[in-house]
Amino acid sequence: MSGVLEPLQANPTIIEDNCFIGARS
Repeated sequence: MSGVLEPLQANPTIIEDNCFIGARS
């Protein structure tokens, strides 16, 4: 998760996608 929080500022859209994927996983 830390890896996703880091690029949050660079790619806020990617974070949303990752959050959904993580929740599904």
